[in-house]
Amino acid sequence: MLAWQSQALTGVTLITPADNANISGIITLNATFGTPLDVGNVSFYFYNGSWNLICQNNSDLLAGGTCSWNSATIADGVYTFNVTATDAITSVSDNNTNIRVDNFNPTISLVDPTETADTFQSRDYIQTNVTAFDGNFKNVTTFLYNSSGLVSSITNSTNVAVNNFTGLADGEYHFNATATDLAGNQNETETRDITIDTTAPAIDNFTLSDTTVLVGETITGNCTATDNIDTDVNVTVTGIDTSSAGTRNATCTAEDDAGNSNSTNASYTVNSPSPPGGGGGGGGGKRLLPANTTNFSITDLLNFSIPKETETGTEDETEEELEESRPSPLTGAAVIALLLILLSYVYSKSKRFKSRA
Repeated sequence: MLAWQSQALTGVTLITPADNANISGIITLNATFGTPLDVGNVSFYFYNGSWNLICQNNSDLLAGGTCSWNSATIADGVYTFNVTATDAITSVSDNNTNIRVDNFNPTISLVDPTETADTFQSRDYIQTNVTAFDGNFKNVTTFLYNSSGLVSSITNSTNVAVNNFTGLADGEYHFNATATDLAGNQNETETRDITIDTTAPAIDNFTLSDTTVLVGETITGNCTATDNIDTDVNVTVTGIDTSSAGTRNATCTAEDDAGNSNSTNASYTVNSPSPPGGGGGGGGGKRLLPANTTNFSITDLLNFSIPKETETGTEDETEEELEESRPSPLTGAAVIALLLILLSYVYSKSKRFKSRA
């Protein structure tokens, strides 16, 4: 027993952290030994101008030396680490160098032309542009999801990552990005939602309240449409004009939030009002005496009338207005004038008769 204990440690190796390692958070320092004793002491140190004890334990060196340590207790930087093992006879040690302590997360952001959150796009691809920064940068991974889970991911080793996810089916998508440094620290962007919609709405029905009207009358249009993605399709009806006569088309246009549109037409006719009935032709009404009152007949007298105003009715005059404008029967002084003319006529006839006798 004493002879075995007289053997000295033949060496020690620092396993963790290794040369050129990047460490963050809580780590386990680990060392192994050459010819260990059953009882000994193992100590771990870091160097930043002087050696600083991290931890020390007295344990069974047959099991090796370990120590749990929170690296955030020292400033970020590059250090040398040491393990030293001792027994009753000797002391041995080992150093690992260029070990970076890094407990800061990378910075990361989505920048133009990354898709704006909560928008609709009428195309089958999504654009992302990610900028990340870290003095110990490793990579950026951009993730695209839909309701079923992960659709695709792209990893870039540069701190500016511009990507297009192409060939996408219509539907809702979500994307974000994660930056990772060499020490394993990570940071991620916000998640943005975007909807791909390349299909135009379908117009289900388009009808007009009337397809034949008169000038100035009203026509209304009723149009309904549906979309495979958008539940609130914008529907407009244009082209209804009854201010003048003619045949025209009313148009229903349906547009979704992605800008896809569809339209259809419905024809209608606007007619002018019909002219009022009646009017001046024919011989059934009263007429004026000839201009030469010495050359007339009894028939002229019987049909004689004095006009109130010329009958020149327009399309907009009513039958009543036209009736008022027609010649009126003889009254008052007109009757006296007519009698004088009649007497003159009788007298003229009587003279002719006497002359013949």
